[in-house]
Amino acid sequence: MQTEGFKDFFDYSTKIVERALDEPYDIMIDYRVDNTIEDNKANDNTLKLVQSFFSEEWTKDRTVTDIDWSPEFSELMLGSYNKKKQSLITDPYGVCCIWNLHLQGRPEFIFQTQSDITSACFSKFHPKLVIGGTYSGQIVLWDMRTKSLPVQKTPLTVTGHAHPIYKMQMVGTQNSNNLISASSDGIVCSWQLDMLTQPQEIIELVSSSNDKISDIAITTFDFPDNEISSFWIGTEEGRVHQVNRYERADSKAGLNATDRYEGHGGIITGLSFHPQSAGSYNFSNLFLTSSIDWTVKLWRTKSTLKPSIKEEIIQPICSFDYANDYVLDVEWSPVHPAMFASVDGDGQLNIFNINQDQEMPIYSMTVDPNHSLNKLKWHKDGKKISVGSSDGHIYVYDIGDLSIPSTDENGTLQKTLQEL
Repeated sequence: MQTEGFKDFFDYSTKIVERALDEPYDIMIDYRVDNTIEDNKANDNTLKLVQSFFSEEWTKDRTVTDIDWSPEFSELMLGSYNKKKQSLITDPYGVCCIWNLHLQGRPEFIFQTQSDITSACFSKFHPKLVIGGTYSGQIVLWDMRTKSLPVQKTPLTVTGHAHPIYKMQMVGTQNSNNLISASSDGIVCSWQLDMLTQPQEIIELVSSSNDKISDIAITTFDFPDNEISSFWIGTEEGRVHQVNRYERADSKAGLNATDRYEGHGGIITGLSFHPQSAGSYNFSNLFLTSSIDWTVKLWRTKSTLKPSIKEEIIQPICSFDYANDYVLDVEWSPVHPAMFASVDGDGQLNIFNINQDQEMPIYSMTVDPNHSLNKLKWHKDGKKISVGSSDGHIYVYDIGDLSIPSTDENGTLQKTLQEL
């Protein structure tokens, strides 16, 4: 019973039993009764808690630093956590838990590393792999087919990152893809997951005066849909900048120093591009930002094909000044063109539909009045949304009929944007 084979078998088998026990099937259901009344109640416009994830052993006294849904298994979600507030010498600094909607009592997988995890994501091209960015600047790679320790990690050398990595993103296609990472010292790296010994590309952001932008810390970034060469960064100064990965005839690789997106009065905490770039309506030039200035702002990108010759300040096209605390994350719905969500330091989750209201959320709820909500992530089906709190809890909500767009939601959004 002490062999590794038996331990693996026992752990795997007990998970299967727990999943079956957690399955909410009503054995007393009466198929002779008309259940349409209950069905109608289930389809109203209120958020319903699907699952709450927390572990006394692994997530207590930790803060949720990132959330991501598995690209392959719709029931799996990761949560990354920083160091315990009061930790023992045996406690790992950083923890990443893989949670299963059908397994409530404990994580499906637990990954560890010896630095606070500041960002994490699944590899959408290698769904068994989980990537973590750390406070030390190291990137770690876990494999769900192996044990809890990283199978690969970047070296702590002068090449790569030496400061906290607050955002990572996989870009490209199944046959040609890269991990893009950005750290708070203004360094952006591109990596191949099968060779983390050194980055493929290093972009050292420099200002127009050729000085290193060491005082402009990157807090977040995002790529427009189906874009791999240009992306936008949010900074501690409250500005947004466009960055080119490659040199072109009309622009150099690195920071676009002439086009500056200004409107926030504090650190930018979240940046999210509109996910829709196909079909009759293309909204891929729209992005949202959240900030500690208590606002969310909507922007339209300037064309990267025509960079400004002289410095140009670009203003947001709309500002949502609704919050009573720091707004800590924001993200577009993956299925509803006019919908997005935000979370804030008040413990509130807010759902917006800018076709209905250009100032206030259409639905708000206080998830936890005593703890801030740091992160949010939509499920790819657009019906569920997960939020992470500063006390180590992750809550998954079903947003019901709010997620369903009307037949001409795209056309309505086009008109709404023209009026802003």
